[in-house]
Amino acid sequence: MDMPEHCPVCGQAYELQTGFYFGTGYVSYALSVAIIGVFYAVCFALGLISIYDNSVVYSLVVVSVMLMLMQPILQRLSRSIWIAFFVKYEKDARKHLSN
Repeated sequence: MDMPEHCPVCGQAYELQTGFYFGTGYVSYALSVAIIGVFYAVCFALGLISIYDNSVVYSLVVVSVMLMLMQPILQRLSRSIWIAFFVKYEKDARKHLSN
């Protein structure tokens, strides 16, 4: 779960200021809602769950466990998306470092 302080390729500091990554909670929430939405859309389309029985409750347990297991991936992805809002990507960053 630890992150390095600087990018090994370009040297960019990952934590731009104290508390910078607090905003990743919003990104992680949006990703989780999207995953839940896709999960339920696919399950309803395939006829795996119905609103007339307890299958919705069972599927809620399944998607909750799935999201808990995916949390390390979602955390890293959320941090990557969040920093991309504020730091411009330069594909030739390594070339600039050698100069």
